Amino acid sequence: MLERFLSLSLTGIVTFALLACDDFGSTSQSSEEDSPKVGSESSSSISSSSQDSTAPKPHFNKLPFDTAGVNAEIFSYEPLQEDEDSTYYREVFGKNIKNAYWLVPENGGYCYTIDEPTGELGGGYVSDPGWNQVIIVERNDSLLLSDYQSCSSFDWNGCRKVDYAYTQKISVGVDIFYYGEFESKLLLIKLTDSTITRWTVKNPSYVPPAQDTTIHGFEKRWFDGDSMVTFVGDNPNSDYVDTIFIEKYNLKITDSELTWIFENETCTKTGYKARSGKSSEDSCNDYIEYYNDGAKCIQRNMGLSGMNFPRLCRPEPFRYTGWNVWCILDGDMPTEFN
Repeated sequence: MLERFLSLSLTGIVTFALLACDDFGSTSQSSEEDSPKVGSESSSSISSSSQDSTAPKPHFNKLPFDTAGVNAEIFSYEPLQEDEDSTYYREVFGKNIKNAYWLVPENGGYCYTIDEPTGELGGGYVSDPGWNQVIIVERNDSLLLSDYQSCSSFDWNGCRKVDYAYTQKISVGVDIFYYGEFESKLLLIKLTDSTITRWTVKNPSYVPPAQDTTIHGFEKRWFDGDSMVTFVGDNPNSDYVDTIFIEKYNLKITDSELTWIFENETCTKTGYKARSGKSSEDSCNDYIEYYNDGAKCIQRNMGLSGMNFPRLCRPEPFRYTGWNVWCILDGDMPTEFN
């Protein structure tokens, strides 16, 4: 198990970022509205006491929401193990090591991508999903389930600033579940001795906060001093613009540089749709190929080939230093790119 932890440490942010599809790694702050509720009961029904509550669990005649068509997340978990030569986990978790577990998605694997400065996409399908460490505390009336790094301590009260960490025990017929009604979503968990199954749906009563519809596309300030750039469909009341025009190349660029519109061809990296029946690995590889085909289309229409690619190089020109990138707003094509 120590080897697993060392492997996890080496992958670092990459592993945790790519497991971000589950909320065990969430560190966002929880508001009153984000506290779980079951039926008409308030979040106070999940006791803040470290002692087990004997409050009766709510009974449902059917599941709190329809899980048909909901993609269930399934995880395996097992206790942390220490070999005779290591006391690392006991030093980290102390007396609460009994609450710490290894957790891994059973469906396994993820699509790992890297946005290269050239405009191509690197990465591929990673079949090893990586292990995560979580805190699990099961009580008579409720459950704590959270990524351990998001907790201030490793006991019942240690994860109260983590969204979705606490759910309430309910019974549906003879089956036991854990359920939470949160501001933006509903969460249902089924726990066995070795697996966790989780269903998540949007809370039907949730109304997302109004968003500023003028914030999208390119920030205009990125092009201060770029005399070659003209804003297309400019809204003078917005600091953003969707499309720019570069007359020198008779070229429009939109979709935050993902789509380049030439006189005779449109090149785009957006719009990929996975075909039904494809495996996760094939869909991942197809997406990367589709994206990079768009990059090669842009490359070809700008008269480049090989490993040389054109970019706007905005808003951070220094990011492209040392790469085979022609920053088209900063000069003509480098002679060595011919």
